[in-house]
Amino acid sequence: MPARSKSEFLFDALVSERIESNNEHSMTTGVESEFGQIRCFHKPENGEIGLIIPCSQQQYERFKPDKKSSAIHLTRLLIGNDPQVRLSLREPRQAKVFYLFVDDLLSKLDEKPKNSPYAASMCLDNWRRFFQTSSDRGLTPEEEIGLLCELEVLRALLRNGETEAVERWVGPNLQHHDFEFADFSIECKATRSSTSLTISVHGAEQLIPTANKTLTLVVRKYQSDPDGSLSIPRLCEQIVAEGEISVAAFMEKVRLLGIDPWDPLQLDLFSNYNPLEALEFEVADGFPAVDLHDNDHRITNVQYSIDLAGASTIPGFKETPTYLV
Repeated sequence: MPARSKSEFLFDALVSERIESNNEHSMTTGVESEFGQIRCFHKPENGEIGLIIPCSQQQYERFKPDKKSSAIHLTRLLIGNDPQVRLSLREPRQAKVFYLFVDDLLSKLDEKPKNSPYAASMCLDNWRRFFQTSSDRGLTPEEEIGLLCELEVLRALLRNGETEAVERWVGPNLQHHDFEFADFSIECKATRSSTSLTISVHGAEQLIPTANKTLTLVVRKYQSDPDGSLSIPRLCEQIVAEGEISVAAFMEKVRLLGIDPWDPLQLDLFSNYNPLEALEFEVADGFPAVDLHDNDHRITNVQYSIDLAGASTIPGFKETPTYLV
């Protein structure tokens, strides 16, 4: 079952309520501002959902509505003597991103309930880019399984208590290795071949340890399957659900790859896979690699393949994998 955000449960419960009219209805989020409870609302007549944020008359008068994004609006409304600021989702296809945004906003408002309208405005500024239409070029099969492996390792790091794993995931930033920590690096490789265990290396430095760090090579074999248990959107949802991570930072890195797993219109771009073999090596003396002598940095575009068949006989083989099982 896919992971779901906290606010998704709230809005699902609200939308599924049985009501006898098309009038707007609402329910509490469990978070309070300095002027009352923050509520989520639903308008059955047009399907609009959003948040109601109570505010003071002074905050209401100073507040500047924000309609810069067509998908989401931040406006003000005076109902009787009750001033409020409203966050409204205008594009239902952006619901997945909206739920994650609301989770982040409610968390911030729960920690600092003062001047909630300003906090909502600042939070929207930080998230606005995720409500823009993204590229739909898709990934090649090789790029897709490579990213699957990186995401599996990222999930494992988070589950092992590496709280900086998202920040340390530097593959999307085109660094030499996929993960760079203070004292170790990780490089991820994947293959779909059913008859071999060959990986492709791109760049002279991909299998060279950084400074005095240890370098672990993680290799995963995948099998394409329409009913497979793994896909990029599923892994992204699971990572978001892991807990104390910066969701915005994670989404930003995924989008650097030119994809948007949270856009329902892009779901057909992703395939499903089953995970098969998982191997790990410590890349050190004796591990097969190309040794280049290029002090003047004249050699460019180095690419080669390594056959990892008979993995247990290769120097650096780890009997027990650390990151994948």
